[in-house]
This record gives sequence, structure tokens and C-alpha cells, in this order.
Amino acid sequence: MSRKNGFVPLEKRINEIAKTLDIQGSDPSTEYDQYMRGLYNGLELALASLEMREPVFKVKIKNSWIKKRLNKWKK
Repeated sequence: MSRKNGFVPLEKRINEIAKTLDIQGSDPSTEYDQYMRGLYNGLELALASLEMREPVFKVKIKNSWIKKRLNKWKK
């Protein structure tokens, strides 16, 4: 994005946040990593407020196979 004139259309900003949210949402670490899930939820909150809708947050999955495998790997 060019900062020469300092103006970036709102639609372009919303599209950039939506693309970033899609990339973040496709990362499997959002299922078990608290930081990555928080990053996703923050992007979702920003996009939802710009689109004037309720956010759809990712919630912690309790007994997922990813969490079990991660715990096994840490030992």
C-alpha cells in the first residue's frame, strides 16, 4: 500500500483484514495454540466491527487429537 497521499479506501482495508483472517484461520495451530487463537479472534473482532456484524470467535477445543499429539510430543 502506498502512503504517498495517505488515503486507503475502507473497502481495501476491509479486504486486507479479511485475507489475513482467512490465512490465520487456515493455520492448524489456531486449534491448540492460545496465542494464535487470540490473534485470530482479534482479527475476527476487527473485521466484524467494520462489517457491522457479530464476531464468530474460535473457541478452545477440549479433547482434540492435535492437543493430545502435542502433549505427547512435549514429554
